[in-house]
Amino acid sequence: MPLLRLFIATDISSDQRAACANLIVNLKKGVQFTKAYPKWVEPDNMHLTLKFLGNVDAARVSEIAQVLDPITAKANRFMMGFRGLGTFPSERQPGFCG
Repeated sequence: MPLLRLFIATDISSDQRAACANLIVNLKKGVQFTKAYPKWVEPDNMHLTLKFLGNVDAARVSEIAQVLDPITAKANRFMMGFRGLGTFPSERQPGFCG
């Protein structure tokens, strides 16, 4: 079976998504003057990663989903905000780390 790069994530609000998209527009203006070569994330793909699972055998996806289903069914909504920027995975390839 192939390996899949998996993570557990939650959506961000449309307001947060729009704010991040606006931030990226502004960052693109300044990054041309640096040595960084970022891979920009499309707003529709933005999310909050709760746990990075890494490379997982595709055969284990349903097993992982079965474990997570009852947990996510009990999860409550929560408020969150973004503050500051960071780089991931490195300064040469920065990403948003809200």
